[in-house]
Amino acid sequence: MRILGGLGGLALLLTLVGVYGVVTHAVGRRKQEMGLRMALGADGSSIASMVLRSNAKMALLGLLIGLAMSLAAGQGLAFLLAGVSPRDPAVLGVVASLLFAAILSASYAPARRAGRVDPVRTLRGK
Repeated sequence: MRILGGLGGLALLLTLVGVYGVVTHAVGRRKQEMGLRMALGADGSSIASMVLRSNAKMALLGLLIGLAMSLAAGQGLAFLLAGVSPRDPAVLGVVASLLFAAILSASYAPARRAGRVDPVRTLRGK
C-alpha cells in the first residue's frame, strides 16, 4: 500500500508540473492579448481571474470525461479493489476534488504572472 500511495503521490506531482508548464506556455502565447486588454483598461486581477476561469472550465471538462471513463472501466477492475466499490461516490468525489484543487493551484502562479503583464512592453513586442 505504501508503494501504491507513493506512486499515486508521484503521479499527482507529475500532474502538477505538467499543468503548470502547459498553463505557463498558454499564458506566454497570449501575452500580447493580455497586454492589449490591460492597455484598454482591464486590471491585473480580472486578467488573472480570466486565466483561472478558463483553466477551471477545462479542468471540469476533463474531470467529467475522466469520471465517465472510470465508471466504465471500474467494472472490469473491480476484482483489484479491496473494501471499496468501483462506483463509490465518496471516493470519486474526493479524488475529483483533489485533482480539481491541484489543477487550480498549479494554474495560480501563471495566472498571477499574467495579471502583472506590462502593457507598454508587451505592445512594443519586447
